Amino acid sequence: MEREWTAINARTSMEGFYIAVRGDLEHFHEAKLFLTAKAKSFIKDVLHFEPKHLALKFESWVVGNFGEETSRSATQRLPLAKIISLCRKNIQNGLDNILQKNNLASKKIPMNYDNYEKNIVEVYAVAMNGWTYEKSVCNPGKIGRREHLIKLLDALVKGECSWVVLSEDELSERIQNNHKHQKTDSAKSVQIICDSDLENGEEDSNELGGSNMDGLEGSLNDAGTAEQGLQVIH
Repeated sequence: MEREWTAINARTSMEGFYIAVRGDLEHFHEAKLFLTAKAKSFIKDVLHFEPKHLALKFESWVVGNFGEETSRSATQRLPLAKIISLCRKNIQNGLDNILQKNNLASKKIPMNYDNYEKNIVEVYAVAMNGWTYEKSVCNPGKIGRREHLIKLLDALVKGECSWVVLSEDELSERIQNNHKHQKTDSAKSVQIICDSDLENGEEDSNELGGSNMDGLEGSLNDAGTAEQGLQVIH
């Protein structure tokens, strides 16, 4: 197919592209993509996608059957691991796309879920907008419930959940909030440690007090026994 497209482009100066993806989860065909120079420029500059990212979105849409409103969504039949994988791929590709488009990184940056705010948001001034899960951005593998994952994947494919570039004011506010949360979390951790030490101290004191009382009672008993012995001798 690529040869035919290349030949047509050379003979007629026609521009175009094609994307071919699997139509069902049971198929194992890799996505095929071909595009001429101007078609590539159109996808990147007008649609604001990397061609591979566009192919991934198309595949997610087809396999997930998001266009079928009247029939049961095929997404319901996807294994949980596949839904998680599609979510991660869309998130990573979206991050790659926005960083490359805005020249924010010279190399591919892997998504960091554990330190998302510190290592992604604060460093590259980008953030995910439209996150559907009740908690903050996290690894899709930690979401667990199928309905929440399907909702997230739906939003990612439709562009309702996507990466955005933060303004200077937005980034500054975000950093301040992150630092406040970090201080609050640190204070809670210190309080937990102090409470734990206090409880252990009280237990040690009780044990120590109990030992002293046992020793005192033993001494008194010994003294009483000795006194009785003296009386017998007399």
